[in-house]
This record gives sequence, C-alpha cells and structure tokens, in this order.
Amino acid sequence: MKKIYSILLSAALVASSSIASAQQLPNSNFDGSWVDCVPWTSKNNTSKKGKQPESWCISHVIGMSGTGATEVGGQYSGGYDGSAYAVKLIHTANPYKSSQIVPGYMSLGTSWATSKGGMIGDPSNKDGGVFGGLAFTYKPDAISFYYQRSHGSSKPSEPASVIVYSWKGQWSQASVPGNNVLMGSAATVTMVDRDKNILGMSTDQGGTVSKSSDAELISYLNYSIQGDASSWTYFEQPIPYKTSSTPEKINVIISAGDYFGGSSVVGKDNTLIFDNVSLIYYSRLSALSVNGVAVEGFDSKVYNYSIASTELPTEDQIVATVMGQTATKSIAIDKEAATVTITVSNVSTDNDGQSSHTYVLQYEKVGEEKVGVSTEYPGYLNGVIIDTETNENMPFAENEEKSITITEYEDGTCDFLLPDLYLSMLEMSLGDILVEGATVTKDETGIATYNGVVEAMPLLGGELIADVTLNGTISAAGVVEMQIDVLWEGVPIVCTFTTNQVTGVENIEINENVTPVYYNLQGVKVANPENGVFIKVQGSKASKVIVK
Repeated sequence: MKKIYSILLSAALVASSSIASAQQLPNSNFDGSWVDCVPWTSKNNTSKKGKQPESWCISHVIGMSGTGATEVGGQYSGGYDGSAYAVKLIHTANPYKSSQIVPGYMSLGTSWATSKGGMIGDPSNKDGGVFGGLAFTYKPDAISFYYQRSHGSSKPSEPASVIVYSWKGQWSQASVPGNNVLMGSAATVTMVDRDKNILGMSTDQGGTVSKSSDAELISYLNYSIQGDASSWTYFEQPIPYKTSSTPEKINVIISAGDYFGGSSVVGKDNTLIFDNVSLIYYSRLSALSVNGVAVEGFDSKVYNYSIASTELPTEDQIVATVMGQTATKSIAIDKEAATVTITVSNVSTDNDGQSSHTYVLQYEKVGEEKVGVSTEYPGYLNGVIIDTETNENMPFAENEEKSITITEYEDGTCDFLLPDLYLSMLEMSLGDILVEGATVTKDETGIATYNGVVEAMPLLGGELIADVTLNGTISAAGVVEMQIDVLWEGVPIVCTFTTNQVTGVENIEINENVTPVYYNLQGVKVANPENGVFIKVQGSKASKVIVK
C-alpha cells in the first residue's frame, strides 16, 4: 500500500518539486532537526534553554543570568496526520516568580525580552518581541497550518495570534535594552528590523527609529484565533498586500496569545499546538467574463463550463482575473474543438497541492445542433485504490454524499460528470471525471445501461494522464448504479456511485450487468484475459482469478 501512496503523492508534487522549497518556509512540518535554544540578550548570552525547530526561534528566556530561565513549550510528539512532531507553545510562569507569565511564541526572527527589578513587585521597563526575519523574495497569497488550542483559567478569552509581514530595506532603533536586570540599567543595542518599527507601532523601550531610503512594508497580516480547538483544525488566511513591490525579507510569528496585547493580557497555561505551516500561492481565477458578461455559474474551483453558443470569442474579449499575487495566465482558443482554455500557474503550490489550474470553456461546434437534457442525481460515492500486487484495497471514500450529472442526447449518447474526485487519504483532488459521448441503451423493462471510455484523460491539473471506463445502469424506478474505473500507470482507482447507501466500502457491489474489468499482475488492463493469473475488478471488489 505504501507503494501506491508514494506513486500518487509523487505525481501530485512533480510539477513543483524542483522549486517548492525556495518559496516555502524552512522546516515547516517540524519533523526536521530540533536544536538547543540560546536565548538572545544584549549581554551576549551563551547559555541554553529549551529546544526549538531548526530555522525557527521559540521565545524561551534565560532570565537574569539564568535566574528565572523559562521554557515556553517546544517539541510536541504526535503531529498532524500522524507526523512525528508539532510545535507546542504555552504561556508559562517564571519559576523564580510565579506571578510573571512568560508568553509563548515562535518566529523566523530572533525573540528578546527586557525588564528591570521585580524582586518584590511587578518589574518595570518591560518590553520584548522579535527582530529580523528570513531573506525571502516571493509573494505568497496566504498562510495555512493545522492547530489545537486550549486555555488556562486566568485569561480564558485571550486569542492566539498569527502575524505575517514582508518588507524591503531596513529599520534601526537606537538604545534598545535587551536583557533582564535586577537593578541598574539593561545593556542597550541598536536593533535592526524590530517588528514594531517595521509595522509602524510605538515602542515602550528604545530610542530614535531610522530607516533606509528604500524601506517599505509590503504585506501585513495580523489575525486572531478565537476559542478552543480540542482536535486538529485547519487554518488558512489570505495575506493582505500594501504595495506591489518585491520583498527582501519575511517574518512569521505564531503566538499562543495576543502577541501585541502586552503583558497584562497574557494568560497562564494558554496553549497553541500547530503543525505543517505552509505558504499558499493561488493559481486560480477569481473572476471570468467573456465579451463583458460573467461566465454563468463561475466558481474558482470549478474548471469546466459549457457555453450555449457556437461563436468563439477572441482573446481580447476574455477577461480572466487571477487570484495570486504572482500568478500568470495563458489563453488558448481551439476553433476545431470549439474550446477556450485558460491555464493559471504560480511559482509554488495552491491549497490543493497544485501549482496550476486549467479552466475550459466548451462552446458548441459549428454545424452541430446537439441539445441534451441534464439530470442531476444525488447519491453516495464509494471508492478504493487497488494494490494489484497484494490484492488490497485502500478506501478513499465511503458513502460520501455526492451528485453526478448525466446529460442525454437524442442520438443515444450522453455526457457523464463526476465532479471533483477527491482522494481523502492524500488530501488530493484529481479533478472532474467527464466521460463525453458515452452510449445509452434501454431495454424493454426500462433499464438504461451506460458505457463509455476516455483514453488519456488529464487529471490532477494535467499531471496525471489516465484511462477512464464508465459502466452502469439506471433502473426504471430511478435507482442509479455506476462504476467508474480510473487506470493510471497500472494503478486502478475504482469508484462506485449509487443512490442507495452501502454497508461498507468493502461490501460494494455493482449491478450484475456491469462487465468485470481484468488486470494482469503488473496492473495493466487486459481486454481478453487468457492462460494466466489476473486481478478481476467488479464493483470495487478485487479478486485473483486463474483463466485457462
């Protein structure tokens, strides 16, 4: 089963594998190296405290020469979807003084903190945050990750924070204190690219702020996550852009609390666990119109449209608006096929793992007056990927509520559409399964039989080329039973669609009228098996048979 999983996952990543690492954040799934944290201070601290994922900085503090050193989380075993590790951040009480709660946050920059006194009462001159970031010249459209969230009793309403900003040039602030002292004055430094300086915020500590002539804040997201989440929850949020300039640096700050809220809002034991931090580059359209009229039913995640016209537009009549900051589009018009094809690409992957998406407008061909009647059938989808070596089934859909659309024509043919075939275990959408020109035959009892084949169907944004076979029936009473076989390089993906729920994907059975499909042990489809051992597939059931 691992072999099948690896083959399909490799196909999903092949388009972007050579470039994805440059446009993504380092060690973003946190399964890479974890290293000792040496908290930065203006006194050049060299002592270790806590662990952090390589390339990231967790806000552990060293205190006053080790007194009051505090860890605020670290490595969390059992990441999202079975991965090894996630990051756990937790607001933690200073062991030297329990009333002082150290905030837990992590960033691509360097965390720091300063204060004075605190032997008896609350320390004064408190400040802290992050300076610096990662050299980065790309323009992601959104950030996503998976998280769990919980609160302690002291500040149960404190939100978690997700902050992303990019910039060019640099900001410098003079005389910033950068360590904790019991008495006297903290050592000061000129701090470069302090978060609040870049974002135009006032600071509690530090002197004059200056910036280079080319300094510019390019993008900025500050989002609050409210409430608790006991199970893994998906987060995705677009990054607003303030200018069209190309950045030089980026910083991502993820906090277990209200990062800019100040020490008074920090709640002990407020916790955020997160994994798989990804930058998203949209490669879809946000709007599509032809000759000044919006395409009917347009949706950024729907890629095929039928246009009731034989008049193909010219390229300058097509207005296709891309979603991504750095997305590009190409338009191709095929007069013979009567199609307009719009391909949107970006430098890295969208939230479905693909770096390009293709929209097709199918116009009516000149001379054809083919008028069909479309019927949508709601029902249930079940599906498995079959390992022909072990005869094992890997389910990806079980009684998934789904609808198919069949458009029947007077000439005894039909178009069959199964929209957005999604492989749940891979979090991967293969796209629409569209079988055009399938035959429809009806017997004297009213049973309609559907058969169709499409060779070399592009799926997964064109990264998979598969053969698709459709077999099925609709009874006189309207009971639908369809089998859709998708064969890609010897990997059978078998789907069944019915208007009735089944008791389990392992028990799916298709109408007896559906012809079984045979594969040899290498996974190659065989039309007329003879003299050997074959895999027989019928209704999502696979069995080894000997044919003599």
